[in-house]
Amino acid sequence: MLVLEELDECIPSEDNVENIVLDEDLNNIINSFLHTLPERERNIFLARYWYSNPLAEIARQFFMKENNVKASLFRSRKKLKTHLEKEGVSL
Repeated sequence: MLVLEELDECIPSEDNVENIVLDEDLNNIINSFLHTLPERERNIFLARYWYSNPLAEIARQFFMKENNVKASLFRSRKKLKTHLEKEGVSL
């Protein structure tokens, strides 16, 4: 899915047994990351990457310009990458 490709630099994508076993750990790490975000930033992230909402719809929902939504998502992805690296997840 195109939306999830935006997370490619943050989430390991190799399908092997080790990664399958680590999926639960990765889910826990991502959940803990989401709790570090301010509520609005978290909701924007979830709208895009959990619900796969288009940028225009997210912008309308949060009364933002699309460019501001893109910037928020970019910053959240950078934070996620840093969080995953800190937790020892190989990217």
